[in-house]
Amino acid sequence: MSLEKLPALEPPFVEVLPINTGFVDLAESYILENGREDTVYVSTVLTYLIKHEPTKSLTAFDLGLSKDHLKPCHGRYAKDCEAIQDWNPQTSMQSTLAYQLKYVYGYDKIDQIILSHYHWDHCGDISDFKGVKLYTGPNVRGVQKKVCIDHQPHTEFFGPELPLGTEFEEINFTTPSPWIKKIGPFDTALDFFKDGSIEGHLMALCKTKQRWILLAADAVQSELNYVDKDKWLRKGKWQGMFADLDEKLSDKIVEQIHTFYHQYKDTYVYPAHIGVRKYTKTKAKLERGGGRKHFGYKVRCAIYSKNLKHKELQLCAKIQ
Repeated sequence: MSLEKLPALEPPFVEVLPINTGFVDLAESYILENGREDTVYVSTVLTYLIKHEPTKSLTAFDLGLSKDHLKPCHGRYAKDCEAIQDWNPQTSMQSTLAYQLKYVYGYDKIDQIILSHYHWDHCGDISDFKGVKLYTGPNVRGVQKKVCIDHQPHTEFFGPELPLGTEFEEINFTTPSPWIKKIGPFDTALDFFKDGSIEGHLMALCKTKQRWILLAADAVQSELNYVDKDKWLRKGKWQGMFADLDEKLSDKIVEQIHTFYHQYKDTYVYPAHIGVRKYTKTKAKLERGGGRKHFGYKVRCAIYSKNLKHKELQLCAKIQ
């Protein structure tokens, strides 16, 4: 079977800047088939700044961690904050996207935000970006109400209401449009900038000057998921792309990412979470949940992200 070619790397382009907003603990059993529950990867929580060269517009793909990661838990859902604590999030005011954009990278504003999905570690604090246009995947309001409020209330990210002045638009892939088409191994892609660049969860396929880059968010939970097919989570286990809702779709998406990574020349895949350290939990910590405190990470978050370039992202993916 021949590969569907990717469009040529020719103008217009975007630039992609990875920004780390903190760290969370991911158990190996959560990432890999036959992974150990007591082996934990301290993993990045990445957001990406996409600069569209022709218009110079700035788009944030995800917002990462908030300075107050318990903020999504409000009202009668407060007890579910314990589920968030089990991930041992490490963040600070200085590591938030809003702070880094202004004080590390010198940007006063962004033009739009695309949220890959509605998990608390991807939605940051929307109130930091009042008046900025917000895009989500299709039927997020419906899925959020059905899944979050009924089954996983700690993942509800909008709270009671959106900040005043925030526009919210669900991207529609079903309405016929010249900007929606098949591209490479992916069945459906929307040309977001409508210039030839390029239910629920979104990925971003970015055409830069050097290569095609796929921002996979949580479609894979780790670089290990798409590097080695034999290590994929199987047998009905949760796999990142909401496999608990649609396991066949999850497997299909990971297969497409694997094809993009291995069979196309010089492509990068950036999941949101890249393991940079590994440790083993004690039995007592396993029983009560949560992870070891990683002293110094709150300071490192803002500093570390300044150097998260392409090669270093690949490097930290190998530090296991």
